[in-house]
Amino acid sequence: MISNCDYLVIRKRHDLLRVLPPAGPGKTVEQGAASPNGASIRSKLILLLPRLRRFAAVLAGEPDRRDAVLRVGCRDMLEKPFQYQTGTPFDRWAFAQIYAAWLKGLRGDDEPVLESKADVDLFLPQTPHLQRDIQFPAFFATLPPQQRSVMLLVYGERFSYADAAIVLEASRDTVAERACRTLAAYAEHLNLLASAPRTEAMVEALPMSVEVSDD
Repeated sequence: MISNCDYLVIRKRHDLLRVLPPAGPGKTVEQGAASPNGASIRSKLILLLPRLRRFAAVLAGEPDRRDAVLRVGCRDMLEKPFQYQTGTPFDRWAFAQIYAAWLKGLRGDDEPVLESKADVDLFLPQTPHLQRDIQFPAFFATLPPQQRSVMLLVYGERFSYADAAIVLEASRDTVAERACRTLAAYAEHLNLLASAPRTEAMVEALPMSVEVSDD
């Protein structure tokens, strides 16, 4: 029997993939036979920059903070290439470093950030013929960053729940729950499924107690 959440995932997957398109069929960055040195890290990051910039925007919610997160994350990767472990998918590692840079920035805030409504212009489709599809970007901008990041990683980047969980320092079940909750909320937002349970965009406390190592 298909649950309401399963139905929503099937029904909305196509819409989400149009609004959050992947980088393209050649997006996967090949791994070297050994741990990359600084020059290799730099060349790989150049290829990943558009995707990492989009992820930073999803986390930060506005252009200035996006650029700051991207700058700090890339600097950390370039200065400490030895942190990359051979055999780890490079894109997953790089996304995790951007997430760590975002968390590091939050530690400097006077109050913990529990919710961040973003600038909708950051999420408008760049392809002209998709500009009319404004409903999801407008909804997406109101979500907490935890839910925005899950939707981008799973539906935009095509990461598995397990890989997205590693990037976000969360459990696989937590990632799946965030995705399901967001899809249900969006379906209700569009009145697509009358039987969908009433679901608000829940605000989750960020793991501020977890220190991000500077080593």
